[in-house]
Amino acid sequence: FPLVNIFSLLATLIFLFTVYLRHKKGAPVTPLFTIAFVFLTIGAIVFILNNLSLIPNNFFTENSLKLGNGMEVIFLSFSMVKRFRELQEEKEKAQAETLVQLQEMNKLTDQINVQLEKQVIERTAEIVTQKEIIEAKNKDITDSILYTRRIQDAVLAAPGLLTTHFPDSFILYKPKDIVSGDFYWFAEKNGK
Repeated sequence: FPLVNIFSLLATLIFLFTVYLRHKKGAPVTPLFTIAFVFLTIGAIVFILNNLSLIPNNFFTENSLKLGNGMEVIFLSFSMVKRFRELQEEKEKAQAETLVQLQEMNKLTDQINVQLEKQVIERTAEIVTQKEIIEAKNKDITDSILYTRRIQDAVLAAPGLLTTHFPDSFILYKPKDIVSGDFYWFAEKNGK
């Protein structure tokens, strides 16, 4: 039993030394966490020293381990609450930053959409202008072709005139679109 007490004392001291080294290296150790284990360590040391009969026996020395554990639980609870709050604050901060980034991205997207809409309007105006130019030129060309057809119809002999002289004849006149490239000529000579 005394040997177990000595090993428990050594383990407690090693624990305190480890906490000290972490502080020295700059690793974050919550002060409440450290205080909790200091109470546990003090309670364990007093209890072990009482078991080894190195300090007088009384209510405090007999219950020092229980009191140390109780204080440890209280301070660890405070430490956990503090850490939970820190995590909540970090989470809220991260969410706020994400929200700001999303708002900035939405603004950028809106700006890009406005620019694209302007480009579409400009290009649509260009296309409408070009369409109007093409339609005007197409009308000019079509009007010229129709005028050519009127000239061609005036120049070509009437179909009835040909069938009068050649009763078993016919004229196959099929223009591709509006005007034909074929011309036939028929004329009466000296009234015959």
